[in-house]
Amino acid sequence: MDEAMKNKDSNSRTAPKVMVRLNSQCHKGLTDLALQHGRSMNAECVMGLISWLDHQKRCALIRKMLISQLDEADVAVLLAKLPVVTEEPGLASDKISTMLRYTPYIRDRIAEQAKTHEVSVHSMLLTALAWWVNVSRQVNALLEAIVDQGGALQAQLLDQPARSAA
Repeated sequence: MDEAMKNKDSNSRTAPKVMVRLNSQCHKGLTDLALQHGRSMNAECVMGLISWLDHQKRCALIRKMLISQLDEADVAVLLAKLPVVTEEPGLASDKISTMLRYTPYIRDRIAEQAKTHEVSVHSMLLTALAWWVNVSRQVNALLEAIVDQGGALQAQLLDQPARSAA
């Protein structure tokens, strides 16, 4: 957690509500991730926004590490099978409105990004959430493929002694 986030109110439960209109694919992806992670839809969105704002390099590195454990052709086939969520709002009939609460830290950072990219805050939210769904699906699929093949990485990890949290 960076210093700026420590100094901000981190309780999204008391934050103002914001209406976000997601396309159905993004909404389904976020709902699936929330169920998988045992989080509420709001918590999944907050995790996605924080990851997009502060952890894109970390997510890219994790993805690259996983890809390096698999055959290049297998990775291409695997990733091609995954549905890709876009930030496009879609047709009016395809939109699902959802209420989100997120901290002032996230609100301010999203507003900064929107200003930098000269788009609306809503558009920036859609971009961040679509990115989160896509990256999460890719990482999960890559992890599953490694586990299924009983890869060397899995064996190496199992052979490592546990380290203390200190």
